[in-house]
Amino acid sequence: MEAKKNIIVVFVFFFLLSGLCWAQETDSSEGAKQSSASETSQEKGFLDSLTEALGEAAKETLEEKVEDWKKDYRGRITAVKMVEEDAQHVTLEVSYKRVSRPDDVYISGEVLRRGSPSPDFVVDRLPLTKKRGVIRLNVYYVEPETQDVRVGRSDQIVVYLHPAGEPDKRFGEYYLTLVKKWGLEETKEASGEEAITLTDEEVTSGETEGEDLSLAPVTDVKTGTKEASSSFPTRQIGSVARLSIPSVKNYDFYTQAHRAKWRSSRGTLPFPGRDNDQRGFVRRIPQGFLSTGNKAVRLLETHPAWERAGWIEGEYPLMVLGPKVHFKAVAGFLKGVKASDGAIFKVLIKDQKGRKRLLISRFVPANRYVHLEADLSRYAGKAVSIILYVNSWRTSAQDWAVWVAPRLTTK
Repeated sequence: MEAKKNIIVVFVFFFLLSGLCWAQETDSSEGAKQSSASETSQEKGFLDSLTEALGEAAKETLEEKVEDWKKDYRGRITAVKMVEEDAQHVTLEVSYKRVSRPDDVYISGEVLRRGSPSPDFVVDRLPLTKKRGVIRLNVYYVEPETQDVRVGRSDQIVVYLHPAGEPDKRFGEYYLTLVKKWGLEETKEASGEEAITLTDEEVTSGETEGEDLSLAPVTDVKTGTKEASSSFPTRQIGSVARLSIPSVKNYDFYTQAHRAKWRSSRGTLPFPGRDNDQRGFVRRIPQGFLSTGNKAVRLLETHPAWERAGWIEGEYPLMVLGPKVHFKAVAGFLKGVKASDGAIFKVLIKDQKGRKRLLISRFVPANRYVHLEADLSRYAGKAVSIILYVNSWRTSAQDWAVWVAPRLTTK
């Protein structure tokens, strides 16, 4: 950056110098008919002019012009449309073009209520890499801590560009009407230690590492190949191999974490991991405390890769879901966290063709915990994988993200 500044100063200096030279050449051509003494006088005038140009006042002007040039950011947001929506989150598809200096520009937004910014939302802040393109921006609702009816409201969202490190210097603003109720009225967050320390009835039994939880008789699933590679046993029927995939009514992601395939934005991860692994790590914590001071049991810590927008995910083995199955967990952070700016917790479901569908997406501040629940009834009888995912948001500093007793239950 310092080298770039020096180049700019030299460029502007020579630009001013060329103007002075042009003026001097004009004067010299008119005085060509005069005596050599006159020419000497003109040369002295040129040196005086150059000295003045490099004087204190001109130096200040030069610095101001360089600063003005540095701040000359331009660009337009041409369209914004909503492509995904649920009660706690929306995804916007943003088109932009003619962005000058895109390597030094970010895109973000702000949710408005009656014309004023609402503190109950967070919006992605993403770097640009091209002068024009399309980018997806996520908006998350953060339920206020002191509110009986947990419903937020919005009127508009403004999407804007800004120089790196200067979010207040906006340009290219685009306003989108976003009249929406956020959150669920029936969502009730219990308070005190019982909200996190689950009773024996709430947690499925069977904590032996090699034991499957509440598995119904196996279901044959056709693989379409003569040989199937899986941790599940296979049955050969004619020339087609079939996987014997367990039907699940209840499942404990905490005790079965060793069976998941864990990876991060830096590659495949071991289980359990080490808490100093910069690639990210996952580990079980039998009991501990959350950042809110609540006591917790059966915590699955999933620290994303140590980088901006780093992530971690665990894909669990195929299972056939029973009827009325629900996913439940509490998302939060371990006690002692200070530097984290929060994280995004997601639960996804993946079918045998590799197609993924988002079930839950919640932004969780580092000083809060959030109850997560999703109804999986629509997937009853289908072979699917469940994926637990955490994104570090803007920074990964102290992202001690935990899932408290993540599980499938039958209602």
